[in-house]
Amino acid sequence: MEPWLEWVFMGIVGALANYLFIQLINSEKEWHIVLPSYKDGKLYLGVLLVLFLGGVAGWFGASVIGNGTNSFLAGFTFASVFDGIAKSTRKPVISP
Repeated sequence: MEPWLEWVFMGIVGALANYLFIQLINSEKEWHIVLPSYKDGKLYLGVLLVLFLGGVAGWFGASVIGNGTNSFLAGFTFASVFDGIAKSTRKPVISP
C-alpha cells in the first residue's frame, strides 16, 4: 500500500473512532450513525463529512510531520475540533 493512502486510511479510522466515541458518551439520545440525506433542498453529509475530514487530516498530519504514526491521532483530533466548531456556531453539521 502506498504511504499516503495508508495515512488517509488511518486518518479515516481515527475520525470514525472519534465519531463513535462521541456517540457512546451521549446517553441522552438513542445511539445512531447519521447517514447522508437530502432534505428541504439541502444535502446533509452526516458521517461522510467526518470520514472525509479525517482522511484529509490524516494525510496532512503525516505529510507535515514526516511519518505516518500520527495519522490516526490527526484524524481523531481534527474531527473533535470540527465538531466543537460546529457546536459553537449552533449549526447542525454532523448530526441533525
